Amino acid sequence: MAEKKLSPRQKMINMMYLVLTALLALNVSKEVLNSFFTVNSGIVRTTSNFDSKNERAYQDFANAARNNEEKFGEVAEKANVIKKNADSISEFIQSMKFKLVYIVDKGQIVLGDPSDSLVIDNKGKPVIYNKETGEGNPNYLTTKNNDGEPYKWKDLTSEQKKLPIAYLKNKKERTKAGALFYDTKRALATQKDEKATQLKKQLIDYREMLIKLVPDNTFLIEKIKNVLDFSDVMNTKKGKLETWEKYNFYDMPAVAAVTIMSQIQSDVKNIESDVISYLMENIDEKTLKFDSVYGITVAKKSVVLKGDEYVSDIFLTATQKVAGTEVRVGRHDSILDENGKIISRTMIGEEGKDWQKLEIKNGKGIYKNRATVQGLQKYGGLISMKTESGTKFYPFKGEYLVAEIAAIASADWMNKIYIGIWNPITVSVAGYSPSLVVPKTRNGEIRAVDKSKGKWEVKPSKFTTGSGQPIIDLYVNENSNLRKMGTPISFRVVPIRPIYTQVARKQNGLITGSKLINSGKIVAKPADKDIPTNAVRFSVKSYYYKMEGAPAVKVEGNKFTDILKRDIGRMQANETVSFSRIVVKQDKCKACPEEKLESIMQFTIQ
Repeated sequence: MAEKKLSPRQKMINMMYLVLTALLALNVSKEVLNSFFTVNSGIVRTTSNFDSKNERAYQDFANAARNNEEKFGEVAEKANVIKKNADSISEFIQSMKFKLVYIVDKGQIVLGDPSDSLVIDNKGKPVIYNKETGEGNPNYLTTKNNDGEPYKWKDLTSEQKKLPIAYLKNKKERTKAGALFYDTKRALATQKDEKATQLKKQLIDYREMLIKLVPDNTFLIEKIKNVLDFSDVMNTKKGKLETWEKYNFYDMPAVAAVTIMSQIQSDVKNIESDVISYLMENIDEKTLKFDSVYGITVAKKSVVLKGDEYVSDIFLTATQKVAGTEVRVGRHDSILDENGKIISRTMIGEEGKDWQKLEIKNGKGIYKNRATVQGLQKYGGLISMKTESGTKFYPFKGEYLVAEIAAIASADWMNKIYIGIWNPITVSVAGYSPSLVVPKTRNGEIRAVDKSKGKWEVKPSKFTTGSGQPIIDLYVNENSNLRKMGTPISFRVVPIRPIYTQVARKQNGLITGSKLINSGKIVAKPADKDIPTNAVRFSVKSYYYKMEGAPAVKVEGNKFTDILKRDIGRMQANETVSFSRIVVKQDKCKACPEEKLESIMQFTIQ
């Protein structure tokens, strides 16, 4: 089972989990986590589009059944069964999302269209619309009932239950999804299926029902199996198989769990759309008085990284073996007769410039487009098919979400790196093994520590100004070719400050004369506890010492002179000697200047 090819949906969920895990491990800003929630909002909007398309199709089925119950009643009933099951699963998932956010955000839930502007106050809380004050956005649903208590799922109307979750505050929280939906100890004690297992069983039943409805369409059956695949998943981090429930919900950050559930809802509606389109195509088109035939676009994946290639198949399932089929992508227009009936369709503009004709393979047009712009991308066109009664045209539409490449390099010590020493960093690119990630530096040197874990060291040779400058470029080794990923990563390159000095492992206080003499020198070390003391060395270039009642004396280097040792040997109890104006320089760092320390070390003879 470990060798099993993952479905596109599972690949995408794996990618999202890898991205978020990397982000949380690097303690990224809330803006980055908000961007991840934006991906969830894009998936929700895509699902809403499927819903709208499906509702129009169901209306067409109802109209056909009313016009001719004997001919279309059976297929309309099949469509209603699909709708009932898809809506039930979608609502079950929505209730899980609602409960998770309710628990994670302690009763604070915002329902509404995420594309509307949601006001966030200075405490990080959403401003909910208030009918009395008029504050906030009226397009959002307040989560307080008439008693002033937070709404619960049972309090919502059927329409309110369909509203998207527009806000999630505690995105990093990663224990509640497992506790709510897949607690194995609780399941063992109660002998009842956990929520995640209940969902899995509903989805499997839904999958088997759909397969029975399309027994002669092997392509669609394969797609249903791939998209609705809930078999065990290989946890590459642990090196073992895990149940679908555990992999998707246990120890899962809240924002990832919500996004995964939104993707499952999208998958359910996507497959629903494909199956009802197939049922429509098997209705006698000449008798059907409404537009019942749809072009199908099947994407290899619905979310792609910026710079990757988006690939989809566009075809008519019922006419795959018919010669003369053409697929054109671009804007098109309808040609009407004198009665307003569509008699033909035509593309707008010039071929190659405004629209393109796709190569046909096995009755399918393969659409490819380089993803260069982030966000939701839409496309459409016409499928034409030659028949005995003339050429027929079928419009189609498709969309996909383009996400930015998550290429990350972080300093292991702090959010900065120090000049002239080897600084440990961790690199990662979402969707790729750390061993394939190759960082290069624009400042100094870089070397590998443990490629399998993405561990490297960088030794900068120049300072940077302000908040930092681009230093690290990340590449991925694909088939012995290096491909640049993401944008250059900036760091602040700073000197090591503060620096402290010691004599006999002390900075001041009581000391015996013999111990002071035997120490024989001043030692400089970094004060920053994040920097290991063996990672950097400093040289003391000069210093001043002063005995009681005598002028200060300058000494070159860090060692005690014979005269200083003699004078210390003559000191009496309670007499003091001080060391000041100590000049130090970081070793093996040409860009590092000499630095005079302001600190003074004073010792009293015991």
